[in-house]
Amino acid sequence: MVFFRNDSEIKTKSLSTPDAFVRTDVPPALPGLHVMCVWGQPAGDDDVHTGGGVMRRSNADARLNIEVFKDGVDWRDSGVYDALPQRFALDSEETEFLLDDRNIEGKKIDTRDKEESVFSPSSQIDRRRKFRNLLSAMLGISKRTNEWGFLKFKQPFGVFDSKGTRLKTAGEAARAQLVLLVEGGQWMWPPIRKGYIRTLPQAHSGRDISLETVSVQPVVFRIRGFLTAQECDDIVEMGKPHMVYYIVIFSGMLYGFI
Repeated sequence: MVFFRNDSEIKTKSLSTPDAFVRTDVPPALPGLHVMCVWGQPAGDDDVHTGGGVMRRSNADARLNIEVFKDGVDWRDSGVYDALPQRFALDSEETEFLLDDRNIEGKKIDTRDKEESVFSPSSQIDRRRKFRNLLSAMLGISKRTNEWGFLKFKQPFGVFDSKGTRLKTAGEAARAQLVLLVEGGQWMWPPIRKGYIRTLPQAHSGRDISLETVSVQPVVFRIRGFLTAQECDDIVEMGKPHMVYYIVIFSGMLYGFI
């Protein structure tokens, strides 16, 4: 199977344009949120879908291509050519190793068989490590980003698909095609632009939640549908027995709050 990037999904669901940022004292950017298009193909024969049907093609070399929109901004229509997305292509040998992410944990491995032993669980860990090292080098990610210290508390960066599912390998990234890297380590929805509304289906509640971007800089969302009116009333009733008058002084006057 051949993987291709979906450019329309990238532009409409993941990237902000420079005019979405209102501040003029700092560059337009979402620091630490990077959008990537990943498309790849292992070596061997594959089916290519064309307008006239399916064509069988022999592909001797594995390929992995990564296009990076750093800090979540799409500069392609702005005329700023030195800020265009960075593109990387890996050589066939390294790509073949990274893309083959077959999970055979629990399967007995014969270490005498070289072809079989390369897919051992330890090789899977090595693939994941190499993939993360590759992304770190591409984006210039360093654990030390300031002089505050406390590096032991800093989370490693997270790699996700467009719905927030965490990805571990290059194979998973190639299948996802649209990939978001968050240096803070935890998922966040891209704000896109002020007024952008994203509908998030909630399986556990049976209703949808709307996430509206109130601000891109800083990122602020308004959540609609998070609680129903009845749920709000229930929370108030649960809290009433624990509420007491609370005396505070403001501008020389006494106010009582419940």
